[in-house]
Amino acid sequence: MLRPVSARLTKKARQEKLPIGAPLEYECAQYVHQVPGGVISNLKHQLGELGILHRLDEVFEEIVQVLEDFGYPRYFSVAIQQKRSAMTLITAHALLLALLLSQTLRN
Repeated sequence: MLRPVSARLTKKARQEKLPIGAPLEYECAQYVHQVPGGVISNLKHQLGELGILHRLDEVFEEIVQVLEDFGYPRYFSVAIQQKRSAMTLITAHALLLALLLSQTLRN
């Protein structure tokens, strides 16, 4: 059952020139900004599409500031995890909007 799935995913990875069987880069800063890995990959993709992936560190700095402002909410339940993820996304998207507006105004 796993062989057909593995073959399909391997084929897709080759088509998209993705590393096959390679572990992802370890992100030790995750303990600082506490952004879940799946959110990071989506955020990197969105920043890349906007041509501002080089500003990822600024997004993380803002997220850390927002976490501090909210008193570092803890993960004790699924509801808190959802709120933290929502807060992270809102912060990231607000910063993205600010970055886009500043780039637009410069041009």
